Amino acid sequence: MDVYSPDRSVRIAASRRGDIAVEVDGLHRHTDDSLARQVRAAARVALAALQPQARDVEPPLHEQRSGW
Repeated sequence: MDVYSPDRSVRIAASRRGDIAVEVDGLHRHTDDSLARQVRAAARVALAALQPQARDVEPPLHEQRSGW
């Protein structure tokens, strides 16, 4: 997966194996706080992309219905 922050200054490339690469472009236009916001935003996109789709997830056992 390859995701970017909203302003595209931070790129996170991650694999399901756990390999992660982070690239930052345009540091001069960020304060520490604004860069942290961009990194958090990119991380949220990456984590959401790794979540299984709702249709691929089995319901918890107590919510499964029997074939009756």
